[in-house]
Amino acid sequence: MIRAFQGTVIGRTAAKPGYMWVEGNDFRYIDAYQDERSVTGTLEGTVGVTTGYIWLDGNNIHYIDQSGNERYITPSTIGNSPVHGGFPYSFTFWFDGT
Repeated sequence: MIRAFQGTVIGRTAAKPGYMWVEGNDFRYIDAYQDERSVTGTLEGTVGVTTGYIWLDGNNIHYIDQSGNERYITPSTIGNSPVHGGFPYSFTFWFDGT
């Protein structure tokens, strides 16, 4: 199952595609076209740990925002193959094997 999300374009950058970080309440990343994108995750709760942790839990991407809150992004299901026709997303987490 392929799951994806697409953030709002913030602007074009010279940064290398694939960079990701936390800024304020947002998860930010550089897509394949060198656009900086931003997604504000759903608030999970206050945990008070170091800002910037990013991890996967089930189908969700979790991160700690700059206030020490845990947030998560739930990607949408878009198909069963990474070469799914009309695949509109230019940024994915990809794990092959363990």
